[in-house]
Amino acid sequence: MHLLREIRNSISARLLMKIAIVLIAGVVFSGTAFYLLARKILLSPSYAETFVSVDMYKDMVLSRSIFIYAFFTLLILCGIVILGIIYSHRIAGPLQRVKAAARELGKGNLGINIRFRERDVIHPLADSINRMAGQYKERYAKVSDAVQKMAENIPELDSAVKSKNRDLVNRAILSLSEASSEVEEILSRLKL
Repeated sequence: MHLLREIRNSISARLLMKIAIVLIAGVVFSGTAFYLLARKILLSPSYAETFVSVDMYKDMVLSRSIFIYAFFTLLILCGIVILGIIYSHRIAGPLQRVKAAARELGKGNLGINIRFRERDVIHPLADSINRMAGQYKERYAKVSDAVQKMAENIPELDSAVKSKNRDLVNRAILSLSEASSEVEEILSRLKL
């Protein structure tokens, strides 16, 4: 739950800030374009000519303003879509890598290590999975070593029984018991 809150806060603040920048830039650029196009109209020296030119100016302003605002609205929407795609890839890509890593862990591949790009959002999740895989790998190695000790003690017990030497049998049984206890202790710490 903490991870989701962290992702939501991180994405929300940065994404909203970038969308605001895109919107403000769109407004500034469209206003500048509108001003540059509108200032080319000069008023005539006579009142009648000015009245006619104002009427033409009104039609021209309407058509140009529609074009300018439509153009910059399209640019703003494209910018917002691009930002959305970038941010979705910063979440979806890492989640796909986490899914693949979980699949590998399920298959028993404990040597995995998830790596994210620097600007990906869910680094804490990767760290947790990498730590978990490392802990399981360490426990597996301990169990494997203890089982190997048990396997090495079986021929010793066998030869002790054949020799009918009670001290050798007791030592071999004690050695097997210690290795068995070690395996049991390691397995008892696993929460399945």
